[in-house]
Amino acid sequence: MAETTACDRWPADGWETVAPEEVGIKSDILAELDAYARDSMPPIRGILIVRHGRVAFERYYIGCSAETYHSVNSITKSVLSALVGIAFRRGFLATVELPLVEVFPELANVDDDPRKQTLTLRHLLTMTGGFTTAGLNQPLQANMPLDVPNLIEWAFARPLDATPGERFQYDDLSCHLVSVLLSRLTGMSAAAFAEQELFARLGIWTSEHVRFVWQSDRSKSDGYHIYGRWPEDGRPWKVDQHGNSIGSLGLHLTLREVATFGGLYLNRGRWGGDEIVPAWFVRDSTRAQNPGAARVAPGDCSYGYLWWVHSPSFYFGLGYGGQYLHVDPPNELVVAVATTIPRNVPQAIFPRFIRPALLS
Repeated sequence: MAETTACDRWPADGWETVAPEEVGIKSDILAELDAYARDSMPPIRGILIVRHGRVAFERYYIGCSAETYHSVNSITKSVLSALVGIAFRRGFLATVELPLVEVFPELANVDDDPRKQTLTLRHLLTMTGGFTTAGLNQPLQANMPLDVPNLIEWAFARPLDATPGERFQYDDLSCHLVSVLLSRLTGMSAAAFAEQELFARLGIWTSEHVRFVWQSDRSKSDGYHIYGRWPEDGRPWKVDQHGNSIGSLGLHLTLREVATFGGLYLNRGRWGGDEIVPAWFVRDSTRAQNPGAARVAPGDCSYGYLWWVHSPSFYFGLGYGGQYLHVDPPNELVVAVATTIPRNVPQAIFPRFIRPALLS
């Protein structure tokens, strides 16, 4: 008999809520977590804990609910990584060593530094493109200006502080180049590709009011990213001035949708018996590709392909202000958190509540 995996019990067709002790979690500590979240300032918007494919804890605050859409900020990057894996499965990509000059003719015209001609997709996925760090402590608009005439040319015109592949540097704009690369290979926006190849299969974005949700917000509790533009097609993933889905931010999901995406990775890219993201890509994405990331990472972490990695136990997507997706395969655990920014939730709740609550 085939071994039962976490996703075989994952709520692909519905969410089963159980008493925490049924999945090895101490309910008294979760009660303390609930009290902490209710009193937190700035407020926590929601916490969802799923173990062994069943919901052990789901709480929402300040008027939010299971239907509330949240700006997941840089968790967008981890979803984008999954789309790259799907592009391999669909035959749009053959190697992470793809030279960017083959996809971006704009790069061929950049002659200020010959090292730029060696840039590859791997460099973008691991944030080792080598682009200058100047301005990275400034507001987002300075890091990824959404008002320049040609954002792609502007991105490649940035000076290099290091040879590509040599050094990790967190870089929103390099992630955005991955989104544009996918669009040029697939002929559709990253949001449209996600909806067709990923979200529709996971039950994400299936709510009747997801299209143009920012225009028909019924609860007034949804939280939207303030930068970028809303797309004309109504998908809740913000775009740049050229209509490209922003690769580093701007995706909006419910907390259950965030957890569902985490469940896909917990099961190594499979869902309902089908391979959505190739297992090899899930493996490579969630292992250390650049240990040098530890100097800027939250905690003692490294970086994979647009995922933070805490080897060998867990990996996570982390969005500005405390948006968090924690995937812990050894414990068959997924935790999704949405917060009101700015908030340092993972560092606050994991050592104090989540880890002490786990039974072996």
